[in-house]
Amino acid sequence: MRRYDEDQFYRAENRYAQAKSANRGIEEAQDASSYLVPPEPPTSEIDNMRWSAGVLLGSVDWVFEQLFGWSLLNDLIY
Repeated sequence: MRRYDEDQFYRAENRYAQAKSANRGIEEAQDASSYLVPPEPPTSEIDNMRWSAGVLLGSVDWVFEQLFGWSLLNDLIY
């Protein structure tokens, strides 16, 4: 909190200078990519095969497995 209070005048001065300048572009305060995490690979071979089959076919297989308890793609391919 103390650092915030100490930097308050500098931040106000900086905002005023940016408002008066001709260049009113957007500046990053933080790197947005630092919040992104790399995707995790599927945990099983069936999940990998399901989502490699495409969004539509993988989704249909997932719903089929949720309703009936077995994977249609797994039985057709293996």
